[in-house]
Amino acid sequence: MELPLKFPVTQEMVGNLLDDGDTLQQAIKNGRVYLVDYEILDDIPQYGTLNRKLERRYTCPALGLFYVRSNGDIMPIAIQLQQQPSDQNPIWTPNDLELDWIYAKMLLRNADAQCHQMISHLLRTHLFMEPIAVATRRQLPSLHPLWKLLSPHLRGTLAINTFGRHVFITCRGVGKRGVHDADKLPGFHYRDDALRVWKAIKEYITDILKVYYHSDDDIKQDTELQAWIGDLHDNGYPARGAENSHGFPSSVTSLEQLAHILTMVIFTCSSQHAAVNFSQLDAYGFQPHTPSLMRQLPPKTKGLVNEEHIMNSLPTAFRLELP
Repeated sequence: MELPLKFPVTQEMVGNLLDDGDTLQQAIKNGRVYLVDYEILDDIPQYGTLNRKLERRYTCPALGLFYVRSNGDIMPIAIQLQQQPSDQNPIWTPNDLELDWIYAKMLLRNADAQCHQMISHLLRTHLFMEPIAVATRRQLPSLHPLWKLLSPHLRGTLAINTFGRHVFITCRGVGKRGVHDADKLPGFHYRDDALRVWKAIKEYITDILKVYYHSDDDIKQDTELQAWIGDLHDNGYPARGAENSHGFPSSVTSLEQLAHILTMVIFTCSSQHAAVNFSQLDAYGFQPHTPSLMRQLPPKTKGLVNEEHIMNSLPTAFRLELP
């Protein structure tokens, strides 16, 4: 990994925060430095921008740099609040004034909250599973083994998504993320537990499928199954614009492939949703830890943040109520 040019953290900025004898470049080379980049939040419309009668809310397309200590602890060592570095967009570190660093961490967590709620939670569990629920009810008879296997996990999907769209919407895998190596990133319990659960789910599903499908030809000749996967390919997850393929198959040709697809579905409905949903009280219950909205402009200069500014940035009790 190399740090992007838009996030120019240097050894001079963070060297004293690393383990004795370690350097930033060496830590990057050894896989002990991790980057989060909320570029997806850049240039999105923010609440109150168009209607001046509404109280403004702010979020930052922040970047954060994390370092894994020799004892396994992962620590934030640098934060940049906007995408492009400048004199009015400094890099914040634990070497800054205490309140400056605390506030920078709050803004980073606020950015994470937006992505957690809208992408990790809503999009990648609720909305991703909705086409599965629709296709299952549309293509599979209730006596089909896949209907029996999936229906307990999809029972409330359509209802909760309909409610979520009304109330909340108005106006990649661990390998790709580079966090799969337990030696370089110990203590990443989501990765460790999720892989164990995934394996157990896949073993269970494979055993169930073998009861009904004795060969890959049985899979290919199941017209209801093929209609189900075809409906998902064509209507559930259609290619958009110039995309030729979105990676979702138009047919199922083997038991192994079907087991993988069903494992993905059931894992997402159960374990993945539990991970991103039931941890919300721990994350958001104390708002300074993970503020769901910020009411003050992000700072452009160091040394100006005080307790009053922090308190005025946090959401009011009224704003934290659900409709």
